[in-house]
Amino acid sequence: MSKNVRIYNLITKKINVIPAAELAPGMVEAEVAGIGRVWIAAAQVPDGNVKNAPFDPEIREFIRKNIQEPLAEVHPMTLDKWEDGFRRDNNPEREIGVWCRIATRFVKFSNSENLNRAQRQECFTVMLNCTTCPEDKVLEVVKLEALTRKQAQCVIEAFICAED
Repeated sequence: MSKNVRIYNLITKKINVIPAAELAPGMVEAEVAGIGRVWIAAAQVPDGNVKNAPFDPEIREFIRKNIQEPLAEVHPMTLDKWEDGFRRDNNPEREIGVWCRIATRFVKFSNSENLNRAQRQECFTVMLNCTTCPEDKVLEVVKLEALTRKQAQCVIEAFICAED
């Protein structure tokens, strides 16, 4: 029997309860002030205000080399967009670290498994969801089409357990 989870709609401000197995792709677990721990649609989360000064050229180069370029195929964004996103974060150093971890482990896994383009895209999606969902919920919020469930489980293990 599937456990029920609370879904909070950031637009309507309403809570629904559904079986965890019915979580839609793109849902993330979050702590919402005044509501508590709920699942929300990542697409509904508004951009925050810019909280940090523009980055030094060295940091921009680090982001380009270690995040933007390795993820260009599966998450294409300009360097300016990457910087803008990090500058809106309360802790940009931590967030840059998270994305470096995604990029490093994505490249290592997708290269070692000789994944095709669709599989690499799904591999990235699984790894990204590893940063926003409990490990046991990742495959409930990612719709698999190119990877088998076993392959996706290997992606999760590679992301969670890998040493950089």
